[in-house]
Amino acid sequence: DEPVDDNIYTVNDNISGDNYDDDDSFFQLLLTEADIVEMLLVDGIISKNDEYFGNVNGVERRAINYLANVHYYLKIVLDDETLRRQLGEKFALAVLYYSTGGPRYNKDYEYDKDDPGRPWSKQNNWLEDPHVCNAVQKGLATVTDGNVFEAILDPEFEDLIWEGVECDKEGFVIKVDLKQNILRGTLPTAFSGKALPRLRYLDLSDNELDQILPKSIGFFTDLVVLDLSKNKFRGDIPSLYHDLNLENLNMGDNFLDGIVSEKFGQMTKLKTLALYSNEMVGSIPPELENASNLEYLDLSNNFFQ
Repeated sequence: DEPVDDNIYTVNDNISGDNYDDDDSFFQLLLTEADIVEMLLVDGIISKNDEYFGNVNGVERRAINYLANVHYYLKIVLDDETLRRQLGEKFALAVLYYSTGGPRYNKDYEYDKDDPGRPWSKQNNWLEDPHVCNAVQKGLATVTDGNVFEAILDPEFEDLIWEGVECDKEGFVIKVDLKQNILRGTLPTAFSGKALPRLRYLDLSDNELDQILPKSIGFFTDLVVLDLSKNKFRGDIPSLYHDLNLENLNMGDNFLDGIVSEKFGQMTKLKTLALYSNEMVGSIPPELENASNLEYLDLSNNFFQ
């Protein structure tokens, strides 16, 4: 095996089989932007109504461009369910990064080191390393001397994990903790349970996120902890009836102005419900008594009847 990239990767088998003189020949083995879009559509992670299709500078488009042109992937990814899901997770995290000020971009969406805007305070390895977590993932490619090789990350390089992200033993994302990290802007719809089906812990608290919470926040079926407190979210709380595993929900200290849904009473595993310091109205639903495991409830500083 031939080491590449300062011994972080080792090259596996020669995928192309021959030494091609025509660059187009071996690049046909690699995923294109069109391939990735089709995969994301089929897997339900994006739809044709998403920003990607209508805005050349949209965050989805930038994330897809990143996946196709920064770290090369082989087309074999499309035939492997695990690799498809891991690529979908990486797409969702890249969209979150671009949507909430991870990099420093100017108004034309071009990187500008002199722009006064603040990037995330903690972003080690985000988008720099092709592996979200230190998983030995197949499907990556390196092109050397006219041949396409499969590249595999050396498992000893644990420091390459994207900061604030944790994965299970299979390499799927289970935790995203980006509290107090200068996130600003809106949560993208592509950051959802369809892209991150095993996510159990999400903490985006104490940031500068604003606007209306997307409905997609309610489709994390394995989520146990959701903390969006101390931001600037407005509007209603999206339906969370898919999140029946939720144990801790904190959306306090925002500008939410809807009602407390009676469906919270269906969340029998819920232990903590904190919606304090918002602008919520209506009455407190009696169905909350059905949340039999509820231990902590804070609805203070709202406008209930």
